[in-house]
Amino acid sequence: MYLVETFIDPRQVHDQKAHQLRARAIEAYAELQQGLAHLGLPLEIEDTGQRWKSVRLLLLRLQTKSVTAHESLLRFLDEQPIVRRVALPPIVEAEHAAGAPAGGPAPIAPPQGNADYPVLGIIDTGIATLPVLEPWCAGRTDLIPGDQQDRSHGTFIAGLTAAATVFNPHPAFDELACKFYDLGMHPTQADVYDDVYPRGFLDFLEQLDAELPAAIAQGARVFNMSLSIERPVSDAGYSDYATLIDEIADKHDVLFVLPAGNLNGGLCRSPWPDKPVDVPPMLAGYRFPGQDRMFQPAESVRAVSVGATDPPDGVGQLRPAAYTRRGPGTGLGLKPDVAHVGSLHSLDPGGATVAGMGTSYAAPLAARTLAALDHLIEGEVQRETLIGMLVHHAQMPAPLADARVSTFASDFVGHGIPSHALDMLMTDDHAITLAFVGTLQAAHELEFNFTWPASLVSDTGACRGRARMTLAYRTPTHGRFGAEYVRVNVDAYLRQEQIDTATGEVSWAGRLKSEGKIYEKHLLDHGRKWWPIKRFDQVFPRGKGNSSQWRLVVDSLCRTDVKFPDEGVPFAVILTLDDPTGHAPVFNELRQTLRTSGARISDIRTAVRVVPRV
Repeated sequence: MYLVETFIDPRQVHDQKAHQLRARAIEAYAELQQGLAHLGLPLEIEDTGQRWKSVRLLLLRLQTKSVTAHESLLRFLDEQPIVRRVALPPIVEAEHAAGAPAGGPAPIAPPQGNADYPVLGIIDTGIATLPVLEPWCAGRTDLIPGDQQDRSHGTFIAGLTAAATVFNPHPAFDELACKFYDLGMHPTQADVYDDVYPRGFLDFLEQLDAELPAAIAQGARVFNMSLSIERPVSDAGYSDYATLIDEIADKHDVLFVLPAGNLNGGLCRSPWPDKPVDVPPMLAGYRFPGQDRMFQPAESVRAVSVGATDPPDGVGQLRPAAYTRRGPGTGLGLKPDVAHVGSLHSLDPGGATVAGMGTSYAAPLAARTLAALDHLIEGEVQRETLIGMLVHHAQMPAPLADARVSTFASDFVGHGIPSHALDMLMTDDHAITLAFVGTLQAAHELEFNFTWPASLVSDTGACRGRARMTLAYRTPTHGRFGAEYVRVNVDAYLRQEQIDTATGEVSWAGRLKSEGKIYEKHLLDHGRKWWPIKRFDQVFPRGKGNSSQWRLVVDSLCRTDVKFPDEGVPFAVILTLDDPTGHAPVFNELRQTLRTSGARISDIRTAVRVVPRV
């Protein structure tokens, strides 16, 4: 089957001034289909525009193995001015647990009868019905017939979801245990895959779209899909598969977690050096430059992408694994978003403990944290809040924080290693975290004024301390625009009142590295312009400015000829202020100041649940 993408989709020409362009596009589509019919080939044609809103492909299947017929079809497509690209269906991979069994059945305790647990959706090969796992199963949809299906991959992930610490006793895995919803949708046999999904991955995604409501009804909102397409991301454009993942996520208000993909055999890099000075030469000496780019659809801006690290060393430090694929995403977007340990122990389909490695096994650890976070916060929470909290509290491993390594560390681990969900919702007295959640409308600018904590303000008004800010927003995208697929940019600024001591004139000065930049390159490098996740960290050790009055500002910018979405752009800003010395009563001071000022604030309340860490 050939997947044919065109330069224009008549459905996406909405401007009344472009009526003529729409008419030309419809005419060009009709001419293309008429030309295909006149070829006289045994050809089946299907238009995905009838099923998907965001992607339109013509699927062409020749019912012959004649080389001449295929050459005739490709020659015709090559001559059509409306045809942008012709591609083959992708190969979908799911790595399998490697190594011999390492022990007998693990003592997984069943869920507490009176406890309420998070539910993580597992979209995979299916999960074996083991006595130790069944109590943790919240439901299942098993679409794969036959006894030949290899369920080792899904079973390994389910074991990590319910009891990662049992198999891997280390604080890094001490997250809340989750139940799982088994979406066994990925056949491991090629002939079965063709029977279940005749149109390949497009059919897979269509079936996923149909199966999600049942999983959502059982409490799943975060879904781990440790499947990759054996096709690296490209700067030439945002992939159709990432676009479809985004459409499904928006339709069902769910969050997908995807692996960055694995390097196999000779493509693996050398082990990450212990000394930072040795890292640049190791990467520069990689024999296959560009071939270690992350796999599609991990560039999805609605999903969280996860890279892999080696297990903690003797002092608890983490380093990127030799097999993990690297970012950036399309158009230099910061991907993966986070990383986690990928070399682990879990269950095999027979119930024995087995070893395995891969980004497929790092992804469910991050997914489990997101599911726990969503479950712990009482009431509805926006997806951007979950992503913002995950990124905001992620910590860069110490070996990657060195200046000689930090410039490219994000290509391997993104923003770092996620904190545990409970730790994100607790704070010490010397810090406070504020979440600003809303929807930005066209031509609007949102402002929030606040007073810097008094104990961090000097007699002259200079403000010291540390400010950390993370912005996550739901940007419109369009793959037709290549590297400029992100169509709306939202920015957040942290500004301090600035008083001219001579004239008394008041102005507002930006206090983040990204503010004050005038060149697009600097804005991209320091402010992540046109990227839907932005993170800033600024320390004022000796105090800044001469006023305690500060302002948080959120505004937007559209690309040329782009209409701001009528429904607005949902966003979340997570802001943490703290005293690096750990002494100032920041929490109580700022909270009292906000209440006194009349600002409407409310605590993020955690549901009262008895959920043990397993």
